[in-house]
Amino acid sequence: LAVAPIAAGDAVVVAASLYAVAGVAELSGVALLSGSGGTALAISGVLLIQFAVAGLFSAWKLNPFTETRQTVVHTATSFVMVGLAAGFTGAITGIQLAALIPAGLFCCLLLPVARPILRSALGKTSWWPQRVLIIGEPESAESLREMLDRRPGMGLKPVAILEFDENAAARMAPAVEADSASQETAEVTIDADWAFVVMPSASQRRINQVIENHAAHVPRRMILSDSSFLPSLWTEVCDFAGQAGIASEEGLTDPFALKLKRALDVAIVIASGLCLLPVLAVICVLIKIASPGPIFFGHTRIGQGGRRFKAWKFRSMMLDADKVLEQHLKDNPELQSEWDKDQKLRNDPRIIRGIGPIIRKLSLDELPQLWNVLKGEMSLVGPRPIVDNEVEKYGVVFPLYLRVTPGITGLWQISGRNNTTYEERVAYDQYYVRNWSVWSDLYILAATVRTVLLREGAY
Repeated sequence: LAVAPIAAGDAVVVAASLYAVAGVAELSGVALLSGSGGTALAISGVLLIQFAVAGLFSAWKLNPFTETRQTVVHTATSFVMVGLAAGFTGAITGIQLAALIPAGLFCCLLLPVARPILRSALGKTSWWPQRVLIIGEPESAESLREMLDRRPGMGLKPVAILEFDENAAARMAPAVEADSASQETAEVTIDADWAFVVMPSASQRRINQVIENHAAHVPRRMILSDSSFLPSLWTEVCDFAGQAGIASEEGLTDPFALKLKRALDVAIVIASGLCLLPVLAVICVLIKIASPGPIFFGHTRIGQGGRRFKAWKFRSMMLDADKVLEQHLKDNPELQSEWDKDQKLRNDPRIIRGIGPIIRKLSLDELPQLWNVLKGEMSLVGPRPIVDNEVEKYGVVFPLYLRVTPGITGLWQISGRNNTTYEERVAYDQYYVRNWSVWSDLYILAATVRTVLLREGAY
């Protein structure tokens, strides 16, 4: 039941990709629609089989970076396989066969965007997500619950939390309350598909005891640990001479992958920059009309290796922004705490009226940073470039920040942006650097399209 809507959505995307290319060809006088129906059916069938084998229909969602890689690879493979078979059998014409190339590329771009949107919608229903029992220390368990609630697309719905305090006492919430007289031996009977155990300060023996006493009836278990110092994506548990070991890979040490990242940056910037020239021109005119003064605003930021550079943006604030902010906080002292927390205000009086809020919510004010990307000072994907007074907030994570080129978009932007705390932003940057790969960048770029269109966390 959970597989059906995802499979149907994938089939719709395949058909839409083929018919979109065929429709454009029809406008040019080239007949492609006659063979598109059977081809779409064949490609959808092959693709769905490959997705099923790869586990891409599971309600327990794969890591988004891994899912993006497998989605693109299996989609491309499906188009190639069906194209070769149809070409050899003469089922489609040469022109129709050639049309599979742009259709396949379009499908590879569309699926990584469409699948998370569909998952997010399904995750808000009562029947699609898998039920999760969270077992752990109060703060860790509550943090995990909040994360799952924020990300319905993961397909996991918390139904109860079994909390353990420092004295190993157990308390069930919110479904039932455990009997304090039998907390250690009580058999938990919550109907759940998964048991997530998050007890970072407990010993392995203690964790095993908790699982036996409280999660023996749950078919699947996940033990989460504090492994922020290790990559969590490109790792595997293995047997080494009779001992359990964790093998990991470091993406930032692969010179070919780094060169590919740079090549993608340049190619995408050149292609998108040419398409965006009319938009850039309109924004320049509107800013000049709304607020006389410079169109662009440059601010010194810290780049890779600690090198300073000037990051460019469209000016979205008044020329006397500092004075306006100072007076606004003086007139509204209750806003001082909001400003001190993240150096941002939800209703910022410094923003240029009219064009200012629009380009900020749609992230169009960041477009001049494409020039920084071309110069190699920034990348399309990476941590947001920081200023000197933010170094202290990064603390021990700052050396990780210096290892990569800062980016226009990143994990923070697609994970809530201004709706997250600065500590969460630092954690996202740490996760990105530890687990970097070209596929992670491609996923973030696809997710950025969704974030911009839905204006998630932007103000």
